[in-house]
Amino acid sequence: MTTDEKTVENEVTQTESKAKTVDKSYLRPVTDVYKDDDAVRILMDVPGANDEDIEVSVHDGQLSILAEVNRSEEDVRVYERSFRMDRRMDTAKIEALLQRGVLQLRIPFHEEARPKRIQVRTAS
Repeated sequence: MTTDEKTVENEVTQTESKAKTVDKSYLRPVTDVYKDDDAVRILMDVPGANDEDIEVSVHDGQLSILAEVNRSEEDVRVYERSFRMDRRMDTAKIEALLQRGVLQLRIPFHEEARPKRIQVRTAS
């Protein structure tokens, strides 16, 4: 092997050793959904996530949640879930809070979709 061939081989070997493969694990996170009279609440486990790791979006009546957590240079966890939104839900007023690895979403119902109590009067 000539000196030039050895130099090229060394450069290729060094480049290959510098290239690191990232192992992405796509996970469906544990999620609880609760409904009450005024809103739907979603609780989703996203361990290790920070607020900047999480993307919550609504498009064409679908709520999408994506969290990408870098556990190390080679290990990335991707948490994904999607939910179809009912037209009674006010997606413009979604609230999101991350606390101790749990993402909490509150999706209120439109005012006109909430149950209303009708007062009954006695005739005189």
